[in-house]
Amino acid sequence: MTRAVKTPYRDDLATILSSELNTLADDTSCAASTVIITNNTIHDLFVDFQLDLASVDMSGQSSPSLAVYLIPSIDGTNYPDWEAGADPDPANEQYYVGSITIQELSKAHLQVLTDVALKTGKHQVALRNNCGAALAASGNTLGFRTHGYEST
Repeated sequence: MTRAVKTPYRDDLATILSSELNTLADDTSCAASTVIITNNTIHDLFVDFQLDLASVDMSGQSSPSLAVYLIPSIDGTNYPDWEAGADPDPANEQYYVGSITIQELSKAHLQVLTDVALKTGKHQVALRNNCGAALAASGNTLGFRTHGYEST
């Protein structure tokens, strides 16, 4: 009997956003990543994200989170418009893939978003701060790793 098992990660955790997150105001989107997730050869099915935030006070906030967006390139070179800032284009929402919820505490935070569907091709990533407070001035990163399934 054949069964599908999760493949191990093929690469180490890679940083896709860092300085773009520093001092990111509440209710604001960051610029799209310059680092690209490339899924052309292995054709992994999923991407996992790890968010590391420097110490920031989320106490008193109601359900703080950061929205994650995966922006595809159809031709492998050009990407659709992505509007960063406080008043983003509603078209940004078509790239939404999930949210990373943050604890309502004053501390450094580490959270993950796992098993996000990853299509073949190249992708940029962006975040929108829905925390109710600005992120710290430095020390914030979003990393990623891809994986899939194989038959055994």
